[in-house]
Amino acid sequence: MDLYLYGLLAYELLTGERAFSADTPSPELEESIITCKYREPKELSPDARDLISKLIVKSAKSRLQIRHIKKHPFFSTAKGPMDWKLVADGKQKMPHAPHREIVRSKVPLGFNDSEDEGDEGSVA
Repeated sequence: MDLYLYGLLAYELLTGERAFSADTPSPELEESIITCKYREPKELSPDARDLISKLIVKSAKSRLQIRHIKKHPFFSTAKGPMDWKLVADGKQKMPHAPHREIVRSKVPLGFNDSEDEGDEGSVA
């Protein structure tokens, strides 16, 4: 898995915006993607900004590896580092939630919590 994509996903989940976006494709947009120049999300914690900045990096060799991501301070709790086995077993929650706009947009994307709505939102 390319962890650059993880960085883009983390950016969007935490800010509610895309790291690289424009109303229409442009040379400036292409250049910002190629050079990994994105708006630094000042509204995020220093740990979140640090994690993103170490993933949205042009050189794959310079990006954090999974073992480093799991130990990154962003994934720490008040009690210390997360226990990823407990997270996988559903016994420990992630310390951060997605941006409220991401959560709010899940219904228009076809995901719903109501089972009485039939097959709406299901993929055929």
